[in-house]
Amino acid sequence: MIISIRMMKKELKKTLNEGTYINADTYPRMERYMHYHLRKLTTAISHEFETSSDRKVTPTHVDRAIYKLITEELDDE
Repeated sequence: MIISIRMMKKELKKTLNEGTYINADTYPRMERYMHYHLRKLTTAISHEFETSSDRKVTPTHVDRAIYKLITEELDDE
């Protein structure tokens, strides 16, 4: 699991009115969405690493991958 259900619940409840009921099926759906984005991120990091001449994956590869993913989303809007 990428993030605990407890953490997802806390974060979601922060955005909702107090006392709002959250169906238990909500969290597996959130988790599936997060796995999808994790796969996109790891693929982008791998691409950044492979196109560099570096011998190890660094935070710079991660930053470049995230930047490209965000700018692609903005271009789609």
